[in-house]
Amino acid sequence: MGATVLELGWNWNGPMRVSRASEERRRQYLSLSLRTRATVFPLVAAVSGVVAALVSPAHHTVAAAVAVGSALIGFSSVWFFVGIGKPWLAVSTDAAPRAVLALASAIAIQFADAPLLLYPVLALITPGCATVILSMVVTRARLRDSAAFGWRRVISLISAQRGVIAARAVSATYMQLPVLIVATLLTVHPAALFAAGDRLARLTLSALAIVPNVFQRYVGTPPVRADRMRRARVAVLANVGLGLVAGTAFATLSPHLSRLLFSDEATLSHAEGAFLGLLILVVCTSRATGGISLVVAANSRALMSSAAIGAIVGTSLLFPLTTAFGTLGAFAAIVAAEVAVLSTQLLSVRAALS
Repeated sequence: MGATVLELGWNWNGPMRVSRASEERRRQYLSLSLRTRATVFPLVAAVSGVVAALVSPAHHTVAAAVAVGSALIGFSSVWFFVGIGKPWLAVSTDAAPRAVLALASAIAIQFADAPLLLYPVLALITPGCATVILSMVVTRARLRDSAAFGWRRVISLISAQRGVIAARAVSATYMQLPVLIVATLLTVHPAALFAAGDRLARLTLSALAIVPNVFQRYVGTPPVRADRMRRARVAVLANVGLGLVAGTAFATLSPHLSRLLFSDEATLSHAEGAFLGLLILVVCTSRATGGISLVVAANSRALMSSAAIGAIVGTSLLFPLTTAFGTLGAFAAIVAAEVAVLSTQLLSVRAALS
């Protein structure tokens, strides 16, 4: 959640901003994004670290370090490289350092008896700082590129993004809360089954996120808004197709895959796999409507409304459906939440087109 707040909405509307900007203007955008995020980082880090330390039954320092390191993910410049059409730079400046350092920390802890604190320091905090430096090196951006923006302008820019920040924070919250709520309502095994299925679906969606990200540059390049909206429709249809294929594959394979991955301890039924397959279809579609169409329409208020409605629907249905139908009911509740999100966004997109 700290990382989501720290993004300050740059992941939402940043790619389309830089896609049609000049080289100089792009460097200014990157510099400005880092400057705005650095402004709020101390507060985000303090809150994240303190909360993590307080709720951890042991290893308070490690928990706080993990929270701060995880919040640093909000400094990622992946959105920038997607917007300029150079996603391979996102791999070399962000994904690769994280993977290498995470592997190094795991090996050191497992085989060299290194302290657990090494994990957040080496695998989270170090790459979190390195990605900022590497992104500025490869783009030749400098902090002085945003010097024309005084502190009053920086604060006003952060304030202008508050709708997007709130929407993404609410979305992150209602995506994480179901596992905690279900754990209080069900016994250990069905709660673990829900957590395993939810995790498997979220991992699948993470892998599929590259598709709407690629479309952000395609949609944002034309200078005329009508052309961008036309391309946005193409992007939505393409993501619907992606969701249908991926959702069907997940529904078919997830019972077998979950049995393999979780050693027969948390095996999804075909009905549960079908609900999660539907979840993947709906989320793939809403990523295009919310992350592309609403960006073109410059309607961050609709993004916030959809997130709030999704949170209300999801939490209000989770208790009765989980109590009545167990894990299957919990999966139905999170699908209903995502359907509510998508429906709200579609109504806003339709209004923008009319």
